[in-house]
Amino acid sequence: MVQLVDRVIVQTIERVERVQHPPAECVTMVLADPALTRKVLIGLSRQVGSKRITPADDAFWDLVTSVSLLSEAFARAANRST
Repeated sequence: MVQLVDRVIVQTIERVERVQHPPAECVTMVLADPALTRKVLIGLSRQVGSKRITPADDAFWDLVTSVSLLSEAFARAANRST
């Protein structure tokens, strides 16, 4: 007796490679997209609010200075547009 079996086997293999890249590339991508920039700022606000970043951290004071500069830049931009 002869039995013919027609069988198709498909196998998908997914391979994920992690490629290191300079963090500056991420920064450039985020700054190019206002929605992503907003998400970063909201994330920072939440970290300060949840006390993950505190005045005891040097980064806290660096961020305070950066936020101050950003606020001044927004104020200047708003004044130019009026």
